[in-house]
Amino acid sequence: MNFATPIARPDDKLLGLEVLRFTTALAILLWHYQHFAFVGLTAVNFVADRQPFYGLFSLFFQQGLRGVQIFWCISGFIFFYKYRDTLSERKLDGQTFFVLRFSRLYPLHLATLLLVVGLQGLYVGSHGVPFVYENNNLKHFLLQIFMASYWGLQDGYSFNGPIWSISIEILIYVIFFVGLRLFGRSIWVNVAMVGLYPLARVLGLYSVFILGLSYFYAGGLAAIFRSRLVGHRLWPQVQAGVLVCLIAGLAAAAGLHVFNDKPMINDALLILTPLVLVLASGQLPVPSLVARIIKGLGNLTYASYLLHFPLQLAAVLVFAALGLAIPLYDNLFFLGYFALVLGASYLVFWIFEKPVQDALRKAWLM
Repeated sequence: MNFATPIARPDDKLLGLEVLRFTTALAILLWHYQHFAFVGLTAVNFVADRQPFYGLFSLFFQQGLRGVQIFWCISGFIFFYKYRDTLSERKLDGQTFFVLRFSRLYPLHLATLLLVVGLQGLYVGSHGVPFVYENNNLKHFLLQIFMASYWGLQDGYSFNGPIWSISIEILIYVIFFVGLRLFGRSIWVNVAMVGLYPLARVLGLYSVFILGLSYFYAGGLAAIFRSRLVGHRLWPQVQAGVLVCLIAGLAAAAGLHVFNDKPMINDALLILTPLVLVLASGQLPVPSLVARIIKGLGNLTYASYLLHFPLQLAAVLVFAALGLAIPLYDNLFFLGYFALVLGASYLVFWIFEKPVQDALRKAWLM
């Protein structure tokens, strides 16, 4: 490698967070790989540790669903990093903020929703039941249209199931916007929001929305902490201290067998994930080519999240039409599937996602 290669700016799109975003998306894809064992609504003769490359990816195969909480925390960090000052100081109006969010999220959601509607129709026609997600009726279609698929009105997961976590984020965006307008840059809002989840736990009032809200604002606390200290002469020492705390926290969690208990996992990640974000958002001096690759992978996260289930459904239909069983435990099938997801995500981002996003922003904001 040419060591004279230009180095990416440390804060250029927070490259460390882009790496973490892609890794988290990959964890969720690996967790959902088990869908290939489903016939209708039930996994048939599924043996988890026979999945390809299980030794390498066992943590993701076992705990990949926790990527949703980590995504919420990353979102909170990014939103407070980008919008805390402009929204609290009213330099960014509500219309612009929500158009930016709508244009980023809705077009691909709508496209994949309609795709799954068609594919589920074919699957039900040949199997008599839907694939994996069962609540595919008019009520849940309307909830999906309004990105409200997990606002408490649902009977369960529906259509393109993974969108449920994005629907939670939609509500959090509204609270984020209103909170900054009403209370400005007060850090105590973050503290109060983070405290909602442990309070709910103590009271026995578990709510996935409260969980998401607390993770989002915990990520925001990490962003505030970083913004106050980055560039300070003691910043390297602070990062070292954060790393020590993270290692100690992971060791304590392992010693207490926290990662064998779902509620305790949520508790631990609420503490540990912000520490990871502080470290990941630090300087990442990489060559420009590597920086471009990292940004490119980061661009694939939303598309891969929404595309992987319809691609699974399409693959199952193709194999059924050919009279073949899904080679769930085959290494080549596994690699081909992930190549398909990432390749399709790349094409969709550049051919559909970004052009439509840019067109909507040009039409509504210029």
